[in-house]
Amino acid sequence: MEPETYLNSLQDGDIQIRAHSIIASGKTGNSEAVKPLIEILETRNEVDWLRGCAAIALGRISGEEVIEPLLNALHDDSMIVVRAVISSLGDVSRKRTIPYLEAILEDTDKAELHAVTVTVLGKIGGHDIMPTLLRELGRPDNQVRICAAIALSELRAPETVIQFMKLMDDEDECLRAIAASSLGLLRWFVLTDSLMRKVFLCEAFDRVVNPRPVFTAQTTSGVSDLSLLFVPPTRPCPLVQPPNRDTTGLFTNNRKRNRR
Repeated sequence: MEPETYLNSLQDGDIQIRAHSIIASGKTGNSEAVKPLIEILETRNEVDWLRGCAAIALGRISGEEVIEPLLNALHDDSMIVVRAVISSLGDVSRKRTIPYLEAILEDTDKAELHAVTVTVLGKIGGHDIMPTLLRELGRPDNQVRICAAIALSELRAPETVIQFMKLMDDEDECLRAIAASSLGLLRWFVLTDSLMRKVFLCEAFDRVVNPRPVFTAQTTSGVSDLSLLFVPPTRPCPLVQPPNRDTTGLFTNNRKRNRR
């Protein structure tokens, strides 16, 4: 179907046809659809989920002209609409939206939106957003903490090592798994069998002998690349190494110096 057909169908009497046209407009990235999509988003007596679809479509089209309408929609009364807007700002990915997203984290009335907000901030903020993500690790909401931990993991920042070491003692199994994976990727420690038992409360050590996926973390873009702590059995587990083997590289230079 041609983009013009989708545009004509945005005002169709059948809500399902309208929804299909909204989604298609976002996928095709048709900039001509921006104005009618903004009108749908801003129409308060429109169906909430349809307005949410319009927000997502605007994020996919992106561009400076969609930012202000999306930022204004963050104050909408519908949590469905606001959640969609937050996700769409992740697609737009402009750092000037960060203060508006951080304001949501300070709003206790929007606690149900904090997890998705943290995920989006991690996506668009990079290392600049690290202080906010570290602060969110201290929240009582475990879902928020998990999202913050995943976002920090994807930064691969040495500054996060201490926080991830602390998370190794956390009560939540998912947080311990994220911490173990992150520290392994940062090459700051070797995962021993006793530590492995501590992370997963294993009754048997066959999780190391026969590695298999044990943790899946969802992000706005799908399954995180940190989602599998272990690799399939056809390959050796990257986080478990034989004793007395320096996999961190921290002592390699010292050995070379001693030889000289």
